[in-house]
Amino acid sequence: MDVMTINLRYRNAEDVDNHWKDRKHLVVNLINKYTPALIGTQEGYKDQLDDIASMAPGYAYLDPQKLVSVQRQCPTIFYRRDLFKPEKAGNFWLSETPGFADSKSWDTAYPRMVTHALFRIKETDQLFYFLNTHFDHKSAWARRESTFLLLSKIKEINYDDLPAILVGDFNMGCHTMEHELLTGKIEIGNVKGCFHNAWEKCGLIKEGAETYHGFTGVPKYEQMDWILATAHFRFLRVQKNEDNKDGKYPSDHFPVLAKFILPFTTSKKRPERK
Repeated sequence: MDVMTINLRYRNAEDVDNHWKDRKHLVVNLINKYTPALIGTQEGYKDQLDDIASMAPGYAYLDPQKLVSVQRQCPTIFYRRDLFKPEKAGNFWLSETPGFADSKSWDTAYPRMVTHALFRIKETDQLFYFLNTHFDHKSAWARRESTFLLLSKIKEINYDDLPAILVGDFNMGCHTMEHELLTGKIEIGNVKGCFHNAWEKCGLIKEGAETYHGFTGVPKYEQMDWILATAHFRFLRVQKNEDNKDGKYPSDHFPVLAKFILPFTTSKKRPERK
């Protein structure tokens, strides 16, 4: 399966030369060209998400708690309806009160959240989780605490260790403690992730993988848009996509695309929770 993560850049009237109305066809052309099975978007308002859904009719997006609106930016999961059946979906907020909508903690600039879904592959009947998030850009404290909360919630949600894919704009590089914790390279207080970074598993160095470019096409900062997955998956390839039309880009972030295989040995039936 092919997976994409893309920060859409929210609809902002100040983006005079890169307004959403002038970019949406570039985003949809990208989706229709590569036809990813699953897409994690960040910063999308409802009108942006509806534009994508209407212009890429093979896709649907999940809004399990009816949180998507014209005022709230939500990390959103798009999926191909011909490939998957969503079994269930949910959200939680990256805060000390994750069950309360729009809650903030740890000096975040904005409320931050995670969207997750359990999918069934129609062809093989296999189950797996897909999670999408957007960490805070301002507060290092929030990124640290969000990592611990994310791993705790994943353990709670995915209690029987089904395959899982985690994507998002993490607003930090892969050299950070948070990345090391998510990918199981370190353990802190009995907390240790079980994900693998697609770049590493495909044998690619991270230099040159920077994903923010501010509509210039020139990479800046670090590789902050990640595609991670558990060891259930076979990693085939990953790429930073730099498609543009006459110097106009779909977003101020480069999308990242990865290809996986989920072997048939994976459990097809979720056991009952005891």
